[in-house]
Amino acid sequence: MIEEENLATEVNEKLLSAHRSIVGALKLVEERGSERELQAFRAGAVNAAGHLFGLLLRPLWQARPELAPEGLDMSPPPKKKGKR
Repeated sequence: MIEEENLATEVNEKLLSAHRSIVGALKLVEERGSERELQAFRAGAVNAAGHLFGLLLRPLWQARPELAPEGLDMSPPPKKKGKR
């Protein structure tokens, strides 16, 4: 992941800002959209926020734990049981 401290800090801030934007957009749709619009938008927003976390923020925070929000559990996710 990103090794240079200042660059990692800046990238972290941008990614957190993107996450806040997704949450803010979802709140707008919750306040002013129809139930149908909300259901459709929520699915996409949750997907986008999840990918942002799983693909970018988590690896960044694992490489640079000092950037992770305080109290965040960074232990690996539980292993999925395979189908039998």
